[in-house]
Amino acid sequence: MWSSALVFLWIMPFDNSTSACIFKFIGLTKCPGCGIGRSINLALHGHWTESVAMHPLGIIAIAIILYRIITLAFFNTNFKPTKQ
Repeated sequence: MWSSALVFLWIMPFDNSTSACIFKFIGLTKCPGCGIGRSINLALHGHWTESVAMHPLGIIAIAIILYRIITLAFFNTNFKPTKQ
């Protein structure tokens, strides 16, 4: 699921008219998370300075998601198959 989210954020075309922010839908102009999706998209395409300008936590979010993917893929020792 995390890998799919990163791929989705990488291929999603962002412009100024698209927004999935629930706060914008109800009429508010600012929220703490606005721009993080665009920031991740910019960072995944190598536009580091624009990414940080859009939202300073975008690159950190990528690092957290990649960490989670790696830990789930390689270090998940809690998985126990069920006997059938």
